[in-house]
Amino acid sequence: PGFPVAQHGETFASVIARYLERSAGARLRILELFGLYFASPSSVIPPDLRQLASILPPGHPWEAAPEVIAKGHTLLPLLLHFAHPKRAAAVLKTVISGKSGNPSASLGISATVFRDFRHMARFCPDCIAHDLKSFGFPILYRQHQPLFVTMCAVHARPLRSNCLCGQGSRQAVSRWQMAGRCGCSEPRTPEVLEADLDAKSEENWLWLSRQVTTILENPNLMPKVHIAANLLTALKVGGFASLHGGGLSQNAISESVFDRFSEPVLSQLGVGHRLNSRDYWAGRALSRNVIDGRRIPSLLRMLLLARLVTEDISSLWNPMPPNPAPQRDCLPPGYRTNFNLKRKRIEKEAIESALDAAEGKLTVAAKRLGVSFCTLAADLRHHHIHLPLSKVTFKR
Repeated sequence: PGFPVAQHGETFASVIARYLERSAGARLRILELFGLYFASPSSVIPPDLRQLASILPPGHPWEAAPEVIAKGHTLLPLLLHFAHPKRAAAVLKTVISGKSGNPSASLGISATVFRDFRHMARFCPDCIAHDLKSFGFPILYRQHQPLFVTMCAVHARPLRSNCLCGQGSRQAVSRWQMAGRCGCSEPRTPEVLEADLDAKSEENWLWLSRQVTTILENPNLMPKVHIAANLLTALKVGGFASLHGGGLSQNAISESVFDRFSEPVLSQLGVGHRLNSRDYWAGRALSRNVIDGRRIPSLLRMLLLARLVTEDISSLWNPMPPNPAPQRDCLPPGYRTNFNLKRKRIEKEAIESALDAAEGKLTVAAKRLGVSFCTLAADLRHHHIHLPLSKVTFKR
């Protein structure tokens, strides 16, 4: 009895923490009754929402409505935003029904991301002050909880994490904290961003926060169009199409992401080293498996790519016409064409000499020539040089 009604955008964990805070019963017993004894507040979604929804009092908005909890008070709609609509609907049904033994795996993400000891619940001090004045209690908002969200989109200030006392505790109850509250005499609530921000970094962090808020501001928003396919079309129309085949120009995308986002932001997001290397993450982020619905794309990578073609993620929610074939002279200024069209071929004698010195190992030969493996392989085909067999293959 007396189970609280969730506010708009409030996380599932925040509602449970508020109930535990004011309940006179044994807290562990309450968690066990709700089916949350072994659940983590930072998980994507509780393991079985049906048990909680089935025992709530009559007339409560969550009574017998696990889908309302999932769509309105978890990060599930955000993580499925760029997925194929049919795949998103299937995953949503599987997770809500409790048939998914590992919801993180069903969503195509690593569970360790949400078990990271550094990831505590996050809050905005200005939002807490407003909620205390309006409701009388603080709220944890779900748009603040993704790991790459570091600023409040409303108040434009860095977020703080909940007290660190719960991260090393083995007690299940201590992890369910209200926003900015715990039982410590001296709570430790550090800012998520420790260093001072320059203007460009602050703009980028705010942009990411605002896109997450835009996606989650409608509690029932689920993709009705294939947003990833629309993003792929927008990138091709925007001048990022490869001149060979129907894919994207990896070099132009990497340069543009570096230009749009500052180095500190990309490093903290954990993608700076991938852009420096020939990782080709953009091509995999919008691969055929994603477009056909066989894989759920990475939310962060989709947002980084969307930043190149739009200032508001909602512009991708409408159907887009098929993009025309790219012309070489229609690329916007600042984006160069594929470097293979301009570079000079490696001489045949130099390739043969490098292969002899490397004992037939292509990676070693490419390093000696100062080029990538793919470039060396392309020039091997151009000069009709057969690829040498490795020693293991030759022996077999």
